[in-house]
Amino acid sequence: VSQIARYEKFVENGMPVVRTTSLGKLKVIDRPGMIKELDAVATGPPGMGIRAVDDITSVKPRTFASPDAHVGETATAIDAKFPRRVKDVNQKAYRPDGSELTDFDIALTDDIVIQVKEGGARRLEAQIMNSSAEMKQYGMTQEVIGYAPDLDLAAKADRVRIANAEKQGIKIFTTEEDLLHYLSTKQ
Repeated sequence: VSQIARYEKFVENGMPVVRTTSLGKLKVIDRPGMIKELDAVATGPPGMGIRAVDDITSVKPRTFASPDAHVGETATAIDAKFPRRVKDVNQKAYRPDGSELTDFDIALTDDIVIQVKEGGARRLEAQIMNSSAEMKQYGMTQEVIGYAPDLDLAAKADRVRIANAEKQGIKIFTTEEDLLHYLSTKQ
């Protein structure tokens, strides 16, 4: 009987090993110290070591939706590449007094926040700088990066905007490929 299970993927004697638990979830260790969570259907009872990743019969990808342009599809792409790394979309952050500080377009499980902007991405740099400064003031340690897929690096004004952001230590990505590559370096 198939079940939804939590598993750990690692190499034991040169062979990938999958272990299930009774929690009904999956945990993946891609390399020592790196744990990812994802849903999958695995054969075998809880606690059983399964000797091949092929015993996992399906992985259920998550799909995110957002009223903001590019947010849902970007979160979905990140989650497809890095299962269960996306914590939430349009997540509110609050000050200690309960007032709203900002909203995180895409919040990741490893303390990275992605602010996504459509069109010319006006004020993206200022939003990132202001959010980062205020978050630090309240003890929040998330790294804030930008994603502006509509910027055109062939246009001089957009190249200048990206270069100015980089001079201020702000990372802004204009392609999904570059964003996913950067996230792969932060695992």
